Parts: sequence; C-alpha cells; structure tokens
Amino acid sequence: MARFVADWFEAREDQKYSILLSSLVLLVVLNPLINDRELGRYVWDFFLLYTLLAAVYVVRKKQRQFLLVLLIASSALVTNSLVHLGDSEIIPLIAFSFDVLFFGFMAVSILNEILSSDSITTDRLCGAVCVYFLIGVCWSFIYLIIEWCIPNSFSVPLDLVNLDDRESFKTIQYYSFVTLTTLGFGDIIPLSSEARTFSWLEAITGQLYLAVLIGRLIGLHISSGLRK
Repeated sequence: MARFVADWFEAREDQKYSILLSSLVLLVVLNPLINDRELGRYVWDFFLLYTLLAAVYVVRKKQRQFLLVLLIASSALVTNSLVHLGDSEIIPLIAFSFDVLFFGFMAVSILNEILSSDSITTDRLCGAVCVYFLIGVCWSFIYLIIEWCIPNSFSVPLDLVNLDDRESFKTIQYYSFVTLTTLGFGDIIPLSSEARTFSWLEAITGQLYLAVLIGRLIGLHISSGLRK
C-alpha cells in the first residue's frame, strides 16, 4: 500500500501545481457560491483542508520548506477549527495570522521556483495562476485582521452589515480580488489609514506580479526558442 501511494505521488510530480490550483478554485470560486450558511461552513473547512494538503504536497521534496509549511498549515487548521468552538476574542486573530503566513509563504515559494526555472510547462503556468490566487486570499486575511483590530475600517453596503464570519470573509475576499485586479467598483470603501494603505499596496502588488511574470515568461520563451 505504501509503495502504491509513493508511486501515485511520483507519477503526479508534473501535476503538483494543477492539484493546488484545483483546491484554490474550490476555495475561492465555488465556496462563495454556497448560500446555505451551515453547509457553507463545513464546505469551507473541507476546501481549506484540501488546500493545505495540496500545498504540503507541492513542497514535500524540499525538507526545510516542507517542515515549515507543515507546521504553519497544522497551526492554521487547528486555530480555524477553534474559531467555531468558542467566543474568544484572540483565537480568530491568531487564526487569521496563521492564514496570512500560510498563503503568503506559499505564494513566495511557488513564485521563486517559477522565476528560477529555465523552461515553460503547463504545470508551471498553473503555478503562476496559483500565486495570483494565493496573493488575493492572503490579502483577504490581512483585511480581516485590520477589521478585527480596527472595527469599521471598511464601509460596506447595508445588506452586508452584521454577517457571520464566513459571510464576512466572502465579502472581504470579493473586495480583495477587486482591488488586486484594480477593478475598483467602489461598493466597499477602505476608511481607516491602515485599510487604505494595504489596499493600494495590494493593487501595486497585483500589477507588479503580472508585469514581472509576463516578462519572465517571454524571456523563457525566447531562450527556449534560441536553444532549439
């Protein structure tokens, strides 16, 4: 059985980013479409667990990164589970902090590997998309930390006020990706100086990421053509 599992993972080495991308799509795209709050909470926990496992799988061959990601992922999983069990004021803040560490660390790790590679593959392109999703999710938790520490840091429509934790995350995740892509619909407005600062930082991050990534991919394509 152990041999079968090892062979299964080895056979999918060139699909590691595709697996992570599928988990991020479920977490970021499909999860917000579930309107039932009770069901949505369990689905969110499942998608988060799937994403954590997929991330650990991505770095499993790099011992230091593997141990660090495993530690952060386990801490994030435990603290996110504890959020639903009590009314503690500090546990959600700790959970959000571990989420920021996890998604931020994975974004930097994957981006470093992609930029240092010497060839373009379909899986690496999936990895590039993963980084974009990871940046958006990471910033979502940063905004949650800001709102938790400084209430009313964001102005939201009346129908989005007084929502539960998951619904609030769906709203702030929407704001994060709108900011990352510089769409700027204006229905949610940052009010505090901290919220405004991190909003424009995210917008710049999104634009710089696309510029650097496209430049790198063009460079790899040209060098690959010259070698051939």
